[in-house]
Amino acid sequence: MGTYGLPSPVPILKLLMARSQCFQVVDRGAASEALQRERALAAQGELQEGSNMGGGQMVAADYLITPNLLFQDRNAGGSKLGAALGALLPGGFGAVAGGISTQNLEAQVLLTLTNVRTGVQEAVSEGSARKADIGFDFGALLGVGLVGAGGRGGSYTSTDIGKIVMAAFVDGLNKMVGQLGGA
Repeated sequence: MGTYGLPSPVPILKLLMARSQCFQVVDRGAASEALQRERALAAQGELQEGSNMGGGQMVAADYLITPNLLFQDRNAGGSKLGAALGALLPGGFGAVAGGISTQNLEAQVLLTLTNVRTGVQEAVSEGSARKADIGFDFGALLGVGLVGAGGRGGSYTSTDIGKIVMAAFVDGLNKMVGQLGGA
């Protein structure tokens, strides 16, 4: 998902939808392509005799859920909290305090449930999540600025912004389930 190298949220949303026990998820991605290859093998007579791979067995999707990331900010209102404090304290204490900073992570998402037969949007939910971190720049103590955090991995479980985006999707899903009459 753009700037932070996050992958598509679709696989994890499928997992969340299935675990909610409010949705029966059909796969139209890689598994569907593999099914088509199996059907092609069956049509060519390559499968064992008696295998039932006939047409008309796939379940039709009733709804499509479209995820959209509306907003993500890695520094929503973050500040160099320690800069003001550092100016008030003498010597080394000021340098140490000057390295304290806050980082507010924030994300807002939209989930849209569309009826496949009618094209009508049956539910739309917004989800959001926010987290504030307090950090310390050791470079301030040493009198040097540290450059970047290096190559961070791009996944929803190993990056702070990924976790916030996923929490926003969970919030949106919970709201959607409520709209649809679920628990």
